[in-house]
Amino acid sequence: MRIRFIRAGIISIVATVVLAVITLAIIGTSAFGDSADLSYRTLDYDVTATANGDLKVTQHIDVKMRERTDSDDNTKPWKQLFQQYTLNSGTLTDISDISVRNVTAGENYEQGALASPADHSDTSWDREYAGHWYIADVTDGAENPQPFDPAKDGYEISDNTTSRRSKDVEIGWNIPATKKASSLKFDVTMTLHGGTTLYKDVASWQWEPFGDSNLIPIGKVTGTVTFPDGITADNSWAWLHTERTSTTERGDKGSLQFTVHDVRAGDYVDVVAMFDVGATSGVARTRDTTIKNGIMESEAQQEQQWRDRQRTKARIRLITWIAIAVAGLIL
Repeated sequence: MRIRFIRAGIISIVATVVLAVITLAIIGTSAFGDSADLSYRTLDYDVTATANGDLKVTQHIDVKMRERTDSDDNTKPWKQLFQQYTLNSGTLTDISDISVRNVTAGENYEQGALASPADHSDTSWDREYAGHWYIADVTDGAENPQPFDPAKDGYEISDNTTSRRSKDVEIGWNIPATKKASSLKFDVTMTLHGGTTLYKDVASWQWEPFGDSNLIPIGKVTGTVTFPDGITADNSWAWLHTERTSTTERGDKGSLQFTVHDVRAGDYVDVVAMFDVGATSGVARTRDTTIKNGIMESEAQQEQQWRDRQRTKARIRLITWIAIAVAGLIL
């Protein structure tokens, strides 16, 4: 009898552990994102779509940095934060008008020379490089950054997809050597060029705040997209693409306001918008066709597909929870 009781106890413990692992895998809570060395507590976008097709973007970033160690188990301070973008002649031709402000310290950063944190002591880094931002061509790898000048190194707008080239650009800012921080706030501003196409009926663009190559978990992403003068919710349309829980609404003068929760490494967020051609002036990429109805049909189809996927995921979660509950009752 005692052997049977012990065996039953062991089986019960093993089953409980297995169920716990399954439950954690299903929940997939943001606690896993919080365990990342570097994460954004919040990321807020303030975007203005200009009449000539540019996007003026300001990011309000609240960064969390955990203490980390190197291969010798020594503390490795944080010295540099960065974001990467891909330029090409078809979607994003250039990035200019860059500025960085350390909101926490109340300090505006100046553009500085390229420098690797590994090549400098904390003291020399703080003295010579901290408080500066940089832009670099990292097409050949982040370990081999090359100078990038927006005035001459961007692309001209082109519709030739067969010969289209691309380059990866990194925008970064150097901070004083920091072991850890629960909250550091920065404002990063830039102008994105070449993403808008002017058709006979509407101007349209697709903006990707971050793609599936993003490695930084984000607790909450918010944004407001403002359109040119003369645009309202009646002559503009906008859609948000993401797999995460999100909401959108149209605000003052047709602005798009969006919120995305619990963004994890590998997640993406896209915004697609179009507005009346009467509010445009000097858009470089043009098409002698109409596109409004085609975009609306495509977006409606994608929205329906997204809803179908969400329903399928919800059913799978429900069935799994019922199975777990039944297994728990049996045990």
